[in-house]
Amino acid sequence: MEYVDILDMDGNKIGVKSRQDASKAKDIYRIVYLWIITNEKILIQQRSFNKKSNPGLWDCAVAGHVLSGENSVDAILREAKEELNLDLSERDLKQMYSNIGFDDKYQFHDVFIVKKEIDVKKITIQKKEVECFKLVTANELKNIIDSNLLAKDLYVFNKIFEIIL
Repeated sequence: MEYVDILDMDGNKIGVKSRQDASKAKDIYRIVYLWIITNEKILIQQRSFNKKSNPGLWDCAVAGHVLSGENSVDAILREAKEELNLDLSERDLKQMYSNIGFDDKYQFHDVFIVKKEIDVKKITIQKKEVECFKLVTANELKNIIDSNLLAKDLYVFNKIFEIIL
């Protein structure tokens, strides 16, 4: 079972719960996102059709929960390895922003970007999390968004366009 740190509205740790209990209670916890820009294209993943939230929709390259006692950098590096078998280092990451976002619950969003050449032939997806991945142009990503084929957090995606375009 995975545990997450429960946060107050300012991001201070106030407790620990299982991820499932925290989600049910709509507690605040931290989520990380990773955007990968390689060869002037954006790497996106299609979420597994077996996922509870947003099954089959497109999403950023990597996303996940920060586990209890973990920081955001460690979490996104772990998630990149788990979901796409990518070995990234802290120096590859640039934190784009951190904010509290709201969809059906409050969550802190820590969003990172990696701009480097990645050999996509070496990517191995974690089938329980990811159906497939692809490289898209900014215009292709906008078309995916306009077609409602993108995972739900449009605030994050609008923010990414401000930064990458």
